[in-house]
Amino acid sequence: MPSANAASELDVSLEIRRENPRFDIVVLNFERVQLFFNNFHKLRNYDSTRDRVVVIDCSRDGARERALTEAFARSKGWVLGGPEIVFARRGNWGIDQGARIDYLSHLRRLRSRPRFVWQFQEHYFDNTSDYSRWGSGKLAGQTKEDVIPDGVEIDLDQCERAFSDPAVSVVFANRDGVGIFAHPDGRAWFFTDGANLGFRTSAALEAFDQRLLDNYRLIFDASYRWCLYIEFDFCRRLGNGAWFDLVRDGAARDVAELRAREPAVERRIADVAQRNYVPAFDRYERRMGRVQHMPSAIRRAMLAALFPAVGVVQREVVQRIRSVMLANRLSPPRWLRHVW
Repeated sequence: MPSANAASELDVSLEIRRENPRFDIVVLNFERVQLFFNNFHKLRNYDSTRDRVVVIDCSRDGARERALTEAFARSKGWVLGGPEIVFARRGNWGIDQGARIDYLSHLRRLRSRPRFVWQFQEHYFDNTSDYSRWGSGKLAGQTKEDVIPDGVEIDLDQCERAFSDPAVSVVFANRDGVGIFAHPDGRAWFFTDGANLGFRTSAALEAFDQRLLDNYRLIFDASYRWCLYIEFDFCRRLGNGAWFDLVRDGAARDVAELRAREPAVERRIADVAQRNYVPAFDRYERRMGRVQHMPSAIRRAMLAALFPAVGVVQREVVQRIRSVMLANRLSPPRWLRHVW
């Protein structure tokens, strides 16, 4: 993958070709873009003169996903690659979280930026297919948390009105209401499942400089825990402004305000603690601290020549060791359980 600081094919394909753009609707796609198109009606007051759909794809069969996107564009009277809809391919590292980082890097380099961005996994609008339901375990058959609430649609005009309050940096519609990550060190911040939310572009540019985005790349290890860390840290860094709940039609300025107003959120705090997310978050936060102080020459070399191969190779090695040990009914060592 080229250096994160270099202009790329992604930059060219995502350059905005209109004046005064309002929303980028960013679909973080891996193999399932049709789920978004089937539910496009849940995006109300989409204005093709001010808004655009951005499909960022890392599918194995990118040609199929592009063809589906082109067919959708034709059904709307649009031209793929025009001002209404674009399809951008990227290397498959980190799936949706890697796409989020790549898009933010691109957003920093844009000559013309949308005022706001809605970004979500391709299945976020879908609450009927098997992809959006748990397939096994205690939750088998239940709808996943990272899916839009039943009966809810995203009204872009409502979002724009919410953002008319300069204090609001995020809008969201989360299935179980906003989550709260309460860290034992006293920090607490909002999050949404899958980090599916809309944000004010200026807030994101302030929160995510290029060095931070490169740090995310440098600690990438192709693990599920890395993805969880990115989700939580992405939401944490957007926490300097109020979060507007589109379902409840109101904003919370901070965690303390919400906890005082809605005691039911304590259940979600307990859920985070029960799932033992804090140790994984702390582990990657320490890694972020280490790469932050890495000499610039080494950082550039790793980003240009080694990323994302190191993370992928590490992941493959871990998977092979784990498979062999489980096949022989051996308990994976503690360090392997942590990586997995």
